[in-house]
Amino acid sequence: MKSSAVKILIFANVAVFVLQSLSPEVLEGLFALWPLQAIDPQWHFQVWQIVTYAFLHDTHNMAHLVFNMLGLWVFGTGIEQYVGPRRLLACYFASVVTAALTQLFVPVLYGCSRLCTQRSSSTWGLPGLRPGSHILPTWAAWWAAPW
Repeated sequence: MKSSAVKILIFANVAVFVLQSLSPEVLEGLFALWPLQAIDPQWHFQVWQIVTYAFLHDTHNMAHLVFNMLGLWVFGTGIEQYVGPRRLLACYFASVVTAALTQLFVPVLYGCSRLCTQRSSSTWGLPGLRPGSHILPTWAAWWAAPW
């Protein structure tokens, strides 16, 4: 049986969620997207966090993980069939990096800073890629907005 990129991403997210549940302070300290301005003397921004934050979820709210993985499966499976696994991964990580850069630089303009774990941007950035979709990009942007 051929592995799909969607299944691999779901597995990776669930595996990191389990590890994060066992040691949330360490994983969030190292892999969450910390603001460019220091807000904690122990933890601060590192370049790898532009990607790693996407695999962290709220360990106190299982629905966060469940609905993100459901969205990844629903939207990602169709997109992967249409464009293939490599292009799906490229688009997925483009959504991750774009959201991270936005999260890093927009707050600086407004003088606020806070820690960022997964903002659903990777999953909800995918619906805009569906062929023939005209409404979904606006809908996806609403989901990617900070809560």
